[in-house]
Amino acid sequence: MNSSHNVSRMIERRAVNASRTFFEDYDLIFQEIDLRNDIGKDATLDLARSGKDAGLAVALQIKGGQKYKRKTGHSIPINQRLRNIWRNSSIPMFVIVQDPDDEELYWGNLTEMAKLLRPEEAGTVPVFPDIRLTPDGLEAFLEAARLECSARRSDPLLNLTSADPDLLQSALLDCLALGRHDPRYLTLVRTSLAFIGDQKSFFMAVDLLSHATPHPDIFWHKNNHIKEEIARVICKSYRWAPSDIALLLARMPEEGGWSRGTIGQSLCMILLEDPALDWSLDRLLTEALREQDLTWRSCWVKGPPFGPKWVRTDREAIIVPSLTLSLHLAADPRARLSELVERLPTIQQVEMYTEIAEEIEVFGYLDIF
Repeated sequence: MNSSHNVSRMIERRAVNASRTFFEDYDLIFQEIDLRNDIGKDATLDLARSGKDAGLAVALQIKGGQKYKRKTGHSIPINQRLRNIWRNSSIPMFVIVQDPDDEELYWGNLTEMAKLLRPEEAGTVPVFPDIRLTPDGLEAFLEAARLECSARRSDPLLNLTSADPDLLQSALLDCLALGRHDPRYLTLVRTSLAFIGDQKSFFMAVDLLSHATPHPDIFWHKNNHIKEEIARVICKSYRWAPSDIALLLARMPEEGGWSRGTIGQSLCMILLEDPALDWSLDRLLTEALREQDLTWRSCWVKGPPFGPKWVRTDREAIIVPSLTLSLHLAADPRARLSELVERLPTIQQVEMYTEIAEEIEVFGYLDIF
C-alpha cells in the first residue's frame, strides 16, 4: 500500500514539475502550495510580472497518472467539498492533467466543470475544455484565466450602478466579455438601462446589447461574437413595455433616427427582438398624444427634473420614431396609417407627419434604414 502510494506521489510530482517548467519557460510565476494542505489547490499561477495581466492569478490543481485517463480525454474526481472549493475560491481555479501516454499537459476550467454535475452528485467530471497546453495554445489558457479573473476580481455587475462613467463603461465592456459565455451579464445590463445616467454609457449599453441580435453592421470577430444559444437567452429579456420604449427613445440623439451605422440602428435591433413590439408601439403612440406633462416626464421618459438633464422630453422625439417604426413593421402601411389617423387625429399635427404620409402614399412602404 505504501509502495503504491509512493508511486502515485511520484507521478503527481512529475506532473507538478512539468507544469512548473512549462509556465516558468514563459515567465509566468508558478508557486507550489504545500502538499500537506489538502485544499484541492496544488499551486498558484501569476499570469504576468508586469503589464496588463500583472496582479492576475489563478489556482491550479495538478493531476497525473492513468486513473485520470479516459477513452476520450480525461476526468477527475469531484465531491461536494471539492465543488465548493472550486466554485467559491477567491481566485479562479484550473486543473492541469499530465497524460500518462503522451506526457503532454491538458487543462480544464474547474469553475465551469463544477457546473456539469448537480450539487448533490459526486463521482468524476470530464476535464473541460481538455485542451493541450502547448506554446501555441498558451494564449487560449491565458484568455480563459483572464475571463475568470475579471469575473472575480471586481464583478462588473456591481459597477453597473456606478456614478463614475469610467467605471460604468469598464463594467459594460466586462459584461460583454463575460456575457458571451454567461447570458446573465447582458441580461442584467438590459435591466439596468433605465438607471444609467451617463449619456455615453447609455449608448454603449445599447450597442453592447445589440451584439446578441443579428445586427448587420457590426464588425464581427471572435472577441465580440455571441454563440446563438447564448444570444437566444439574452434576447428573451428584450421585452419592451410602452414606457420602456419611451424611455429609450428619449435618450437617443436628436440626429440620426434609425439610420444605419447609428446608435438608433442598434436600438432598433434590440427592440425588434420583442414579438409584441407592434402592440407596445401602438399603446405608446396613443398615450404620447394624450398623457399629462407631469406624468409624461416623471413616469414615461424619466427626464428632467426626474432624470438626467440630457434626456429629451419633447413628445415628438418619441412619437416620430415610434410612428416610423410602426409603419415599417406594418403588413399594409397605408392601412395602418389610415387607422392611426382615424383613431388619433392629432397625430397629423406632428412636424414630420406630412413627409411620412407622402412617402407611404408614393411608395407604399417606409424604409427606416
